[in-house]
Amino acid sequence: MAEFITEYIKKIQIGESLVEFNQKNNALKENINILNEESKLADSIQKIDGFDSSGDEPSDKITQHDNNTKNEMDSTALLYPDEIDNETKTTSLYKKVFATAITSPSAALMFLSSRIESKIRKDIEPFIDTEQSKKPRSIHEMVHLGVNVGIFPPRLEETIRDFWYIRTKIIHGESTQYKSADIMSLIHSGFEIMNILSKSLHTETFTRTYRHILEYLATEGPISKKDIANRIGQSAYANQIKLTYEPWNLIIHTHENHIAINDRGKAFLAGTLPIPESIIRLYTGDWIAVPNTQLITVADVDNDSQLGNG
Repeated sequence: MAEFITEYIKKIQIGESLVEFNQKNNALKENINILNEESKLADSIQKIDGFDSSGDEPSDKITQHDNNTKNEMDSTALLYPDEIDNETKTTSLYKKVFATAITSPSAALMFLSSRIESKIRKDIEPFIDTEQSKKPRSIHEMVHLGVNVGIFPPRLEETIRDFWYIRTKIIHGESTQYKSADIMSLIHSGFEIMNILSKSLHTETFTRTYRHILEYLATEGPISKKDIANRIGQSAYANQIKLTYEPWNLIIHTHENHIAINDRGKAFLAGTLPIPESIIRLYTGDWIAVPNTQLITVADVDNDSQLGNG
């Protein structure tokens, strides 16, 4: 009788845990959907302004796949069919996670979680001074800090909290009650979070291209946007909008749809106005100087070689 009661209580606890899992997982997916919509809206605004953040190549993107890779990706499609976009499938992270998931979904989840944590830590690093950076922080503290300084959307806090709650239960000994499909669902959410994080920040470094644009405008006067590519070059056409961003603010767009150098731009070319070498776009769309970036003058920007990574 005692064994029956114990087993009965255990089943109730498992049932309650699975109900909680489903609730957390549904809330997680809903928040991710909202974050994706917010990200699309931010991208649309940037495109209207002339800056397309989606043009950046992922650092670990693979451009060619051998037969082994194709077979591997075909096998992972059986685990999670058609729910991960093709670009994500080309990343080395995707391949590593799903190669592991074939034999151990829990281990794959652990690996993906560590990459999410590393990405968040790297993103907030510029906003922490050297002494503070030595202080250990939980994933939740790091996300909270990122939200406070504006690099992460506020909803990411709840999203990470739900993801980490389920992840911890699975990884730390409670995974026996979850099916592989449940864990794969959470892995999919993890990739969605990585995609959101990859769009949360964008950094620009002042290069010789920007100097050339300013020098041309100072010499030739205002120019229409459609003539930028022909007169200065395609790179200038793609990059001129960035010179309007704070805290650079070196050119203006006139009502005649022309661009012109402003007083700050003239002062920079004269060598009397230092500007931040690198600026960063926050989640809000605002641009600020990258913390601890150096101030540069026109003399620091070589006409024949790029400054920084540009």
